[in-house]
Amino acid sequence: MTKADLAREVSRKTGIETETVMEIFQESLTTIKDAVVNGEGCYFRGFGTFVPKKRASKIGQNITKGEMIVLPERNVAFFKPGREFNAEMKKLKVV
Repeated sequence: MTKADLAREVSRKTGIETETVMEIFQESLTTIKDAVVNGEGCYFRGFGTFVPKKRASKIGQNITKGEMIVLPERNVAFFKPGREFNAEMKKLKVV
């Protein structure tokens, strides 16, 4: 599902114009991104959590040259699904 698909679906379910839904959705994503980049978490009860996470440095391999390299410590965005989200996923049949 794309952002546009999501906006159309929310628009259909709520009766709000698609363009308005898209603006709200885009601003929501920007706000979540800014919060995580600034070291804050975004918690959505029943859905999940977006948090910044620090990855430790590790040894990797440059496959083309066959040499070992050190990958430095870095920050990544991390999403952890909520309990209700996971419960719904467990009901799905593996295809």
